[in-house]
Amino acid sequence: MRFSWLFCLMAAVCPPIHAQQTMVFSAVQDTLISDINQVIIRDAYNRLGIKVVIKAAPAARALQQSNSGKYDGELFRIANIHKKYTNLMMIPVVSYEVEIRVYSKLKEFKVAGWDSLKPYKVGIERGVVFSDIATKGMDRQVVNTVQQLFKILYMKRVDIVVTDVWSALGALHALQQEGISTKEIRALSPKVMVIQLHHYLHKKHKALIPKVSQAIQSSIQAGVVKKAESNIFSQYSLGKTAP
Repeated sequence: MRFSWLFCLMAAVCPPIHAQQTMVFSAVQDTLISDINQVIIRDAYNRLGIKVVIKAAPAARALQQSNSGKYDGELFRIANIHKKYTNLMMIPVVSYEVEIRVYSKLKEFKVAGWDSLKPYKVGIERGVVFSDIATKGMDRQVVNTVQQLFKILYMKRVDIVVTDVWSALGALHALQQEGISTKEIRALSPKVMVIQLHHYLHKKHKALIPKVSQAIQSSIQAGVVKKAESNIFSQYSLGKTAP
């Protein structure tokens, strides 16, 4: 009886020897680019024996949560946001590259860099750093989610919107699921830019950066990115060519 009581007490106060570590990362909600990056980052951390939990939120709030230390880091962001959000540390390995395009319903023009957008009312997503910086001083409307971005384009509240090709695919698919026709919405050419994305850790996890960097590189070399892209596109294809 005494042994049984002592065993129960030890079980209550001592964690299992092989308990898997869990890390929680914030991410931009309701975007396919988040879905792709989740696959990459989960695979990388699995190589380290660490379970990943994702907490999705609007882009601006997600950054606030990761920078505050509420979570262990940020799933993905563009390079160098740690210069503004100083509690975050950038993983040096590029985890993903994605095209940024301009989408229009009524306007048709050749995209020649960001300056070519100045004559138009531009829609961007709040908290998405690259588009916020690039469109400063322009006539613009800022919304909380990429779905809202394409809704204001559909309703002609803006002339154009700017986002990555995967987030656009997911948002257009969501509109179609609501019974809204997206056939008049198109991507203009050429792409406005290509951005490189990085995973970020809160500074309390600085010691993990070398291991996480190597794990992400290993995941990329193993073909995880292409598998994630193919899987996402097969689920969300709009019957058009890949983004």
